[in-house]
Amino acid sequence: MNWEEALNVALDKRDQGENNAMAEVYRAFHTAATRAVSNSGNEGSHTQDVNPRLDNLMQLNVTHRTKAERLEKHNQELEKALALKTEEHKEQTKALLLLQDDMLANQIQLNVLEQRTESLQQENETLVQRLVAKAAADADKMNDANAFLER
Repeated sequence: MNWEEALNVALDKRDQGENNAMAEVYRAFHTAATRAVSNSGNEGSHTQDVNPRLDNLMQLNVTHRTKAERLEKHNQELEKALALKTEEHKEQTKALLLLQDDMLANQIQLNVLEQRTESLQQENETLVQRLVAKAAADADKMNDANAFLER
């Protein structure tokens, strides 16, 4: 599993946990609000205790909604950053492949040039040996001619 897949799995788990937690908070709020409304008609003295709790639950609901909105915004920012990094990674991978292709082409050219250089060196050595042999043969002929004339 690459890092992108691991990050997506972790983000999905986190989101699922947040969604479950928020659902529980909303369910608890709904239950408490329903009890508060039903109890307000039945017990007059108990209503004074329920109203502060109901207000507290409503404030908690607003707080959790605000936090959920902030988390959603942060999640969107992270998704944008991830998309940007993914695109950068793709571009860098393409650039790396181009460089590797260029390096391979240069290596092939180098090998061809080295083979050509080796071939030319062997040809040069052969030509030098032939020239030396011809010069030696000419020198031998000249020495033979001089020896013949000196007799």
